[in-house]
Amino acid sequence: MNCNKRYRQIILCLIFLVGMFFQSQAQVLKDGKLLLDDTGNHYLKISFVSQFWLRSGSYNPGSTSFGFSKKSGTDIGIRRFRMLLFGQLTERVFFFSMIGENNFNNISDRKISFFVHDVYGEYAIHKTKLSLGIGLSGWSGLSRFASPSAATIMGLDAPLYQQTTNDVTDQFLRKLGVFAKGKLGNLDYRVNIAQPLAFQKSSIYSSAVTNISNFSGRPPNMQLNGYLQYQFKDQETNLTPYLAGTYHGKKNVLNLGAGIVYQKQAMWHLSDNKVDTIYTNLLQYSVDAFYDAPIGVAGGAISVYINACHLDYGPGYIRNLGVDNPVNGDADKNVINGGGFAFPVYGTEMCFMHN
Repeated sequence: MNCNKRYRQIILCLIFLVGMFFQSQAQVLKDGKLLLDDTGNHYLKISFVSQFWLRSGSYNPGSTSFGFSKKSGTDIGIRRFRMLLFGQLTERVFFFSMIGENNFNNISDRKISFFVHDVYGEYAIHKTKLSLGIGLSGWSGLSRFASPSAATIMGLDAPLYQQTTNDVTDQFLRKLGVFAKGKLGNLDYRVNIAQPLAFQKSSIYSSAVTNISNFSGRPPNMQLNGYLQYQFKDQETNLTPYLAGTYHGKKNVLNLGAGIVYQKQAMWHLSDNKVDTIYTNLLQYSVDAFYDAPIGVAGGAISVYINACHLDYGPGYIRNLGVDNPVNGDADKNVINGGGFAFPVYGTEMCFMHN
């Protein structure tokens, strides 16, 4: 039995079992939750999120689709699909899981297989101040939208440059790690000690060591992720790691945040003599501010986000990204962006963003 078929069977069995359980326990369903006790504090919940894209535009010079030149086009894609199962199982134990798919369009492999986005458990040492957890999760560092909420993205997409190791040494921003999170008054914090995934399994892996920095092929050191935010007005939930793009007028939020990602000797490049291999640290830090408040008619909001960051991947590092790209080739090697809608997103730089 191949892996894709096995995944589909597991997903169908999960949906069937949850559905049967919901049906047999219909008297304890409330607000989309399956209540596990009379208080309503212990529950299971299943939910779905989908995001669809319809685009039309001009492609980068030299773009090709299966070898045929394409200068422009219109494409339809499933940018994101998510199925979540999570719940407060006991007074102190919380469980969260998510499976789904990204970037399915007309040139994608067919019969797509869902993959695990998150699966982790956490234990509350203190109800609000400290929870400890372990697993594959988005409790990442650096900045607010290093872990964006897919259901509340403001605009076309999240600022993906903040997911600085996306699918290189993590799984679409999720990291295997041990984390701590909580709230100390108005201070919301998260810290994650993550084990980077093998670079050799990344789609952009290269074993070559050149004068341009790249992720090292050696067994990786642990990675430190941290993010703090002081919430001056309404408090945001930290039930899950994913932070809202907008509350559509339901909250009045003003936050200042700061974060870091650090991994010792994560990168390598050749020395000037092109003989010795130089190892450098991955060091990234940022500060940001988020304001989201009601305005005008019901459901109206003003939303402002500002981020300044320092990304150090080593000398000359640069990586392009073409999200849900409708082409799969580029014939003009003088175009640094690559084909389709791709452009340089990640690199050693100072960056500033506002919206």
